[in-house]
Amino acid sequence: MHQTRQKESTPYFVIITAGALFLLFFSYYVFTAWHLPRGAGPDSGAHYDIAKFIYENGRLAVVPEDVDRLKLTPYGSTRALRPPLSYLVSAGVAGALGESGSSTFINLRFGSGLLCALAVVLSFIGLWLLFERYWLALAGSLLFGLLPQLAFIASYTNDDSGAIFSATALVFAMILVLRKGLCWHSAIVFGLATGLVLLSKFTAWLLLPLAAGFLLPYLWRCRRFGMNYLAAVTVAVVVGGGWWILFNMYHYGIDDPVLSQVSTRLSEQRAVYQDAGNRGYVSRGVGLSELIVDNYKNFIGETFKATVGHLDWLRIRLGWPQYALYALIFGIGFLYLPIRLGRQWVGTSSHYDPQEAGGTTWFYGVLFLMTVFQIVMYIQFNLYHDVQVQGKYLLPAFFPVLILFSAALAEAGQGMAGRIRDSDSALKIVFGALCFAIIIGSHVHGLRAYVVPYYFQEPYVFRMSDFHYLDLTNLKFVKASQDVRLRAGPEGLTAESLGVDPRIRLKDKLCQRLEVNSLVHVVLRAEKKGDLKIYVDEGQGFSEASAQGRRYAPGENHLIIPMGFSRCRAIRLDPASEAGTVVIERVGLASLHIANRP
Repeated sequence: MHQTRQKESTPYFVIITAGALFLLFFSYYVFTAWHLPRGAGPDSGAHYDIAKFIYENGRLAVVPEDVDRLKLTPYGSTRALRPPLSYLVSAGVAGALGESGSSTFINLRFGSGLLCALAVVLSFIGLWLLFERYWLALAGSLLFGLLPQLAFIASYTNDDSGAIFSATALVFAMILVLRKGLCWHSAIVFGLATGLVLLSKFTAWLLLPLAAGFLLPYLWRCRRFGMNYLAAVTVAVVVGGGWWILFNMYHYGIDDPVLSQVSTRLSEQRAVYQDAGNRGYVSRGVGLSELIVDNYKNFIGETFKATVGHLDWLRIRLGWPQYALYALIFGIGFLYLPIRLGRQWVGTSSHYDPQEAGGTTWFYGVLFLMTVFQIVMYIQFNLYHDVQVQGKYLLPAFFPVLILFSAALAEAGQGMAGRIRDSDSALKIVFGALCFAIIIGSHVHGLRAYVVPYYFQEPYVFRMSDFHYLDLTNLKFVKASQDVRLRAGPEGLTAESLGVDPRIRLKDKLCQRLEVNSLVHVVLRAEKKGDLKIYVDEGQGFSEASAQGRRYAPGENHLIIPMGFSRCRAIRLDPASEAGTVVIERVGLASLHIANRP
């Protein structure tokens, strides 16, 4: 097993570039976080709730003591029972900023940007340590940081940013062990990274078994100091994030270190929907063969799109430049190791690292298995737990794929180097500039063609009044209802459909708050996708011609519905188009004065 490499200092230009990359990407993520609308991002409200609790109280929430101060999902769960790395960082960044011109809501978003910017830096340094090719490492870090889905995750409060950062840190620690050998320095970094993974998200935990397997041969070869290094790793794990396990055992019992039991009890007590754990494809009669072999509802294609950049509750699709670029990366990354092993077997391989004695191949094998295992567990989750075709769950394994892709480029570049004479250096410069232009141009094209038009379309100049929000803690605003059971409380209005056409007739005096042109803001949580419609009676009764509606997705939704009419006599709200339960958290009315843009 390859153990050590001649110790060399990191060139100053690599350190300077790492600092510049951090400033560049953190600034970019702060910019996008500042401009991304509220409500953008899956479960953004639930994530924000926990980060804000830590920010305001300076501690983690404890259930059930703090449960009434938390925002529960319709399934009775809370992000307070998840590993808190992202929320701790978000609260810390907001606390460091203090009271500023921006709101706490925006300040808390910057934590995700910080974590993702640090992950970009680790990817750059890790690729440099592996290949010692500056432009290859720089291109790889740009591909990492400009992945549309990752840039989106870096722009709002969520726990996927912590999973991406910690998984990248773990693979970086493996690179240190590979290149520097197992020593006190690399053992401590490996342990800290492992602890950060424990503190981040369960999607990153999937990398831990194979990372431990990677370390075992090095511990075995260091028999004299192996136990000492193992002790250093263990202590660093506790410092890096294992303390959260001890925290849980202290508060919830030694038999519940990852809070599975307390989560189950909370769901049983507070859930609006009781079937949260059995809503996968299998419950719909779709098995593994239909899902993968038959590609049920384009599961493979939709997963790929969601991994690259099918953004914001999967509502924003990108175009072929983005998908083609990353399809090339994923394809080459997956094929590189099998081709490498095949070439070694037939004796035609030219290794990139001449000092290698099996360690690099072992490392690449572990990375490949990490990626495969991540995909297998993602498929199993969709089959047996819940249908969530969201590629963000695969992103903790993106850095391993990127390394395998970079290894393929490094080996190809090694073969081409002898064919290109020194006089052809201009050709190298042109080729390199073209690669960087493709990477950056693809990202800019995605922003201009898809993201900006979705969020910032402004065909008109308009003036809008402030939203007047209804008091949903009681039913005083309701005049009548049909085929729906209503319950008002602190969480809002819970509407349980009793038929296929639930209707809520609002008090007629609410018409006084609507102008000829108005906006209605509705915040709701839903178990499944559906349609919300608002009808205005202009004197001839309610009709589809007078209705305006919006399609909503499972989970939390922020809907803006424009209304236009000659006069308002009565208002009706239809919360769903089929049986189910919808929790309406807020309903706001605002007048709108519109003029054509000059």
